[in-house]
Amino acid sequence: MNAVPNQALPAQPLSVWVLDEGRRGHLNQSLGLLDALARHVEVRSEVVPARYVVPGWLRTVVRTAVIRSRDIPDGLIRRCYRDLRLPSGRPDIVISSGGRSVPLALWLRQRFACRQVYLGEVRPYPTRLFDVLLTPVAQPGAAHVVPTELLVTRVTPHDFDLARNATRATFGVGENECTAAILIGGASRSHVFRDSDWRELANGINATRAQYGWRWLLTTSPRTGPGVEALLQASIDPGALSNAVWWGEQPHSVVRQYLAAADVVYVTSDSLTMVSEAVASGKPTVAVRPHKIRHSAYVEDALGAAADNRRILPVTCDGLPASAGSLETLRPLTQAPGDRYAGALLDLLPSG
Repeated sequence: MNAVPNQALPAQPLSVWVLDEGRRGHLNQSLGLLDALARHVEVRSEVVPARYVVPGWLRTVVRTAVIRSRDIPDGLIRRCYRDLRLPSGRPDIVISSGGRSVPLALWLRQRFACRQVYLGEVRPYPTRLFDVLLTPVAQPGAAHVVPTELLVTRVTPHDFDLARNATRATFGVGENECTAAILIGGASRSHVFRDSDWRELANGINATRAQYGWRWLLTTSPRTGPGVEALLQASIDPGALSNAVWWGEQPHSVVRQYLAAADVVYVTSDSLTMVSEAVASGKPTVAVRPHKIRHSAYVEDALGAAADNRRILPVTCDGLPASAGSLETLRPLTQAPGDRYAGALLDLLPSG
């Protein structure tokens, strides 16, 4: 199939296809950008399931072929994505996040002469492959890159303007009672949590209750694990908690409710998604890390930029009590950053 030159965007409505390669965090980034686009222009959207079935040992081969090819074969895409079914019509814009979506996104651009927009970690692909790249990591000299505040999310500060008091009442929190939320992840490739880290975290929750009268809204996650949950339950004073969700016992998501109710949000920085949602909520955000960190350029660059912009306050697990006196140094968001991203995206894509 011969590649077709990209066409200018048509008059509204825009047809936008969002690729879902199966990871919730990646899909939420794409949907966050779609939400913002829809606040600027009229869109017709489709979510396209893209189940990537290439085994690990072959992925480098496929990636190399995609990078070098000017004409990605239809057969390669059909073999890489099981049961691929495309919507009717043609897209004007294809949005995706996650490396598994890249071969399909580039092939769709080739087939339909549409514009391709990618969010997040671009490596190991070169930035030149994408029409527009949205990323929190600086890309010097790349005019088609839109810098983002951490990851793009569906959360905005305005989501919680009217929900605060009602949500606090749900958790038994007084109107003037200082309430902190803590969103707990767990071990990752970059974050090495030890039992001593979790004990320090628990001690910090107890200390802020004793010193400042704070009450906490706590949730663990699928990454936390039953052993860590048991340690935290044994170490945290129940009187310090207004509400707790232990994922291993009764899994259900309360992140949005906690973001609405909290005055300040603490989040373990193993999950860029959780940190990004906390920052996007407009609440002062403290990113909590273990003492041992393995090098990860993307995670370090993203969190470092957020700290430099005073969107997050980074602390180790023993730093909760001291952090309470530094919250005023933060600059929480007051406007939805997605609106800025959507505007920059439309400026980069020529209109018809």
